Amino acid sequence: MAPAGLRGKMSLAVLSAVAIGAFLLAFTRITDPDLGFHLATGRAVLALGHVPATNVLSYTEPDHPWILHEWLPAILFELAWRKAGPAGVLALRVVVVVATWPLVWLAARRWGASPIAAGVATVLGAGAAAIRFADRPQIFSNLALAGCAVLLAGASDAREGRRRLVGAGLVAACTAQIHAGAVTSFALLACVAVGIAVEPVRARLFHDEVRGGSGLAAGARVAVVLAASIGIAALALALYHPQGARPLLVAFQLGADADLHEHVVEYRPPYELPFQALHAYWAFAAISAIAVVARARRLPAALLVPFLAFGALSLRHARTVDAFAVVAAPVLALGLDGLVAGRLDSPRVRLAGFGVLVMLALGLPVDRWSIYPPGPGIASEVWPTALFDFIQEQGLTGPAFVSDGWAGPFLGVFYPRERAFFDPRFEAYSPEFVRDVYRSVRYGEPGWASSLDRFGVQLVLLKYTSAGEAKFQGGRENVRQLLARSPAWALVGFTDTGEIFVRREGPNAGAVARFGIAGVEPDRGIFLGAPALAAPSLVRAVNDGFHDNRVLSLAAVAVSAGGDLALAQQLLDRADAQRPGDPRVLDARAAVARVTHAR
Repeated sequence: MAPAGLRGKMSLAVLSAVAIGAFLLAFTRITDPDLGFHLATGRAVLALGHVPATNVLSYTEPDHPWILHEWLPAILFELAWRKAGPAGVLALRVVVVVATWPLVWLAARRWGASPIAAGVATVLGAGAAAIRFADRPQIFSNLALAGCAVLLAGASDAREGRRRLVGAGLVAACTAQIHAGAVTSFALLACVAVGIAVEPVRARLFHDEVRGGSGLAAGARVAVVLAASIGIAALALALYHPQGARPLLVAFQLGADADLHEHVVEYRPPYELPFQALHAYWAFAAISAIAVVARARRLPAALLVPFLAFGALSLRHARTVDAFAVVAAPVLALGLDGLVAGRLDSPRVRLAGFGVLVMLALGLPVDRWSIYPPGPGIASEVWPTALFDFIQEQGLTGPAFVSDGWAGPFLGVFYPRERAFFDPRFEAYSPEFVRDVYRSVRYGEPGWASSLDRFGVQLVLLKYTSAGEAKFQGGRENVRQLLARSPAWALVGFTDTGEIFVRREGPNAGAVARFGIAGVEPDRGIFLGAPALAAPSLVRAVNDGFHDNRVLSLAAVAVSAGGDLALAQQLLDRADAQRPGDPRVLDARAAVARVTHAR
């Protein structure tokens, strides 16, 4: 056995590698549009001085009850944003994530895993959970879940275990004041209660010794703490929250909503999503399942039951893969220890294990960065800065109808000056409004124009039609195509990610005169008449700052149709320089070549 001093140094080195891995995995640009409405929420709570009871961020359903279950993280995000913008929010995210995964490592250690096995399992778990390392309140829920996991490790033991158990209950109760994700901490307590109760049965089935204090009486003690923690959480909410204890039910309401399963990606099972997006989760889940099968005879039921329950939950909702990783990492650590079977006493094996840990701590972030670029900043796909800047610079005013994917960022930038038609706070809107009004307009169903009239909408900001949306609609025209042809509306700007329409008459009429783009439908990248007729307004849009490839390609085709082949080539060369190999530019070159050949 290694000397105590050497073991301490090894533990410190492993813990440092875990923290570095978590830091690098969390150190990515903002890619979650929900940050926007969290910023607006924090802004609203700070301005009001209390938690609002109704949907103050909306002008369409301002009196609808809003069960605001994530007010405290929203305030923290808003304060970080005020201090340092996106960099401040990134710093807050990194601090919370880096605080979470060393706790997961400590939980594995308290269950008896060696430092290196615990480190490898924890970093693998962090890699699996990294897809959820977003600027959202659930990172605080995961921090609390990791804290509960540490406290519940050994909670079935005597007096010290009981103190830990009470501590876990208090953590869960406090988390309920932060986010509805507190349900994961309550669920862990429930699973541990069941595991402790059935531990004697497991021991008999596998001819193994009973692990820790167990049986129905011991399980009942955990159940009592669970009930008490829920009661404390409900009482605390009732004392200050305008909706009383209802935030405790939000997670169940959203999780059981079939409409969300159909329309919101994160509520779908992970096997319905692209493998590339969740490959780290699938690898972690597969390795952990193998470890459980290999070590089932030696794993206590207090670990097995949470592993199975959270694993099943993660297979039902992709939004819970991070909670599964927190709970499963200690199980994987014990499984890895079983594979080496004591050989970690060898300095050579310890060194090799530490090398694997370091490679994972550095390699998993590099893999993540291939999809989510590292560093501060905001991805333009989720936060259309150029379009927002245009709205601000030209003084365009709402009320605005904004794609729900951009409605959060819109609120983050413009609230309280502007409010939302609809945004992804589903608990803040009635299901009837979401289905019969918002989606009816978005999909261009009969009555879409009268709905915009009824709510006085003056500005429309839309993301382009996604492949999933087009499939869902069966190729039918939606509001994007209808607005482009409507005599009441004018296209005033578009980029590679989206477009802006304003009413021809009203407060934004001046923008129509200066920036109106005629005869173009950017969503499908087509002309609504002779391309040459659109050339002047498209060239003006390029000169006014709209120079993404979608604009340049359409402008090149339009000016070539008008006879200016030299300008068409200049526009396409500029587009090639921005994004070499863009299929849109290749198609435009082919169209220009046909015009050249015809002449």
